[in-house]
Amino acid sequence: MTITAPSTKRRGQRAAAPPGPPSVLQHANRSVRSRQVAAVIVGTAVVVTRLLQAVGLAVLVAAALTGQAWESASWGLWLAAAMVLGRAILLWVAESIAQSTAHRVTASTRRLLLEHLLVLGPSYVATRPSGTVAATLVDGASALEVAVARGRPGQLLSWVGPLLAALAIGVVDPLSGLLIAVALVIVQTAGPIWNRIGRKGHDEVFTDIAAMDGTFVEAVQGMPTAKAFGATERVRDRLAAQAERVRRASMRTLNALFTQALATRWAIAGAGAVVVVRAGFLAADGRISAAAALAVVFIVLVAFIPVDEARQYLHATFGASMAAAKLDAFLAERSSLLEEEHASTLPIPPSRVSLEDVSFAYPDRAEDALSGVTLELCRGRTVGLVGPSGSGKSTLVSLILRLADPTSGRVRVDGHDLRDLATADWWRHVAVVSQDTHLFPGTLRENIALAVPDATVDEVESAAAAAGLAADIAAMPDGLDTPVSERGTNLSGGQRQRIAIARALLVQPAVLVLDEATAALDGRTEQAVHSAITNLAHDRAVLVVAHRMSTVRDADEIVVLDDGRVVERGTHESLLASGGTYHRLIQSGATL
Repeated sequence: MTITAPSTKRRGQRAAAPPGPPSVLQHANRSVRSRQVAAVIVGTAVVVTRLLQAVGLAVLVAAALTGQAWESASWGLWLAAAMVLGRAILLWVAESIAQSTAHRVTASTRRLLLEHLLVLGPSYVATRPSGTVAATLVDGASALEVAVARGRPGQLLSWVGPLLAALAIGVVDPLSGLLIAVALVIVQTAGPIWNRIGRKGHDEVFTDIAAMDGTFVEAVQGMPTAKAFGATERVRDRLAAQAERVRRASMRTLNALFTQALATRWAIAGAGAVVVVRAGFLAADGRISAAAALAVVFIVLVAFIPVDEARQYLHATFGASMAAAKLDAFLAERSSLLEEEHASTLPIPPSRVSLEDVSFAYPDRAEDALSGVTLELCRGRTVGLVGPSGSGKSTLVSLILRLADPTSGRVRVDGHDLRDLATADWWRHVAVVSQDTHLFPGTLRENIALAVPDATVDEVESAAAAAGLAADIAAMPDGLDTPVSERGTNLSGGQRQRIAIARALLVQPAVLVLDEATAALDGRTEQAVHSAITNLAHDRAVLVVAHRMSTVRDADEIVVLDDGRVVERGTHESLLASGGTYHRLIQSGATL
């Protein structure tokens, strides 16, 4: 058997470090750059409508105050009305852009995170609290959407809007326009300085919120256990204590933000008052017209609206910075599996998997989980793997699936080191059915054909029948189109297990791993499934990890693990006759 040429790069050899990838926040901004530009353009047009509306209203009010003819000022009414209508349309467009931008940010960010999570593999999730992982990936992506879709365009408009207003006022009175511009600079520079001073408090708030979210998810997942052991009061008290910490930190931060907003508001109001008073004096002296003075007054009233709108998203911006920092840390995580730059692929399904003197140690444990294990899986043979709890069975399966690499020794596929093969390609040739089955929302057919979405109905039905599901499907009104709820809660445990087995059978893998796959089945169905597995073993390698004798008694070879070592191997009859570990486990009725 041949495989594609392996890379000439030696394992462990480091290449020149490429430029670092963009941060999550940079990625999110780049993915919607054109939409952000469109939002700023539309927002600028909204500002222009406010300014022109102010001019139109000024003409109308000035005409009423000075006794001018209605006809001479009617254009001001039409201008103001047109601007109101035009702004309504523009605001609708702006909201549409913001909504689509937010959806795109969330989708692109979650896609980026999911792709990286798939690279890290199941071992990453297994070693982290699931609540923390879920809060980081789900809530973290959502935290970016407001800051990117609304906050960033709002920050630009908070400069553009007042500057346009200052320019419009400057046409009437340059000094007043300059005063508005100076007030804008003070407001915009004082805010970041204030925020930098209070940044520690902001970070504390979002850190506490993330911790509370993770604890809440864990509490929901562990609710049955907490109820069963009477620990609900302790769980509730822990959540209440975290909520109180969040409340106190939030109030400190909000007090600081309110103080900043008050100071900013006084600066804006002070500058506006000076400009309005000056416009009144200029009009009284006859240096500007009444209409011009009123235009200045009305423009002052709307000049800093973009600043107020941008401030609405200030809290979301802080949250996005914290969320982005956590997501960047997640993206910086690297898989413990080293893969060659140009890993090889298998042109045909493999026929032999060998573990050669394999040992494995977890980083946080002093003793080896596996030590000197040698085992061979061949096409047409079924190997049973048994041993007491903690003997290393799950670790051995992880090495075969390449969820981890051996500390020493090798796992070979048709003579080639498994580490030289592309992991994604290897997973096309191996299927695993574990006791813990996960089903996705959809239909029975979609769940069975998860890995082969283009499978025909006949192929799906054949796999279902081989797994003992035919009678169940026939009893369901919608057959294979029967809806499956999230995690398959509308099905029995046995049905979920048989769906997982049918899913694996449909793949037609070269290597099939059954990790106590029939534990939830009744005796008759278990026997039917074992018959199907026996038929499948004629042209594929099967590893059955067992916790009860009936699962492996017909295996071609039974390998007994104890304390990470192979202590016995042979057939069911020979191992019973030897009176060793296998015999003692059977006699004691222990869970294997």
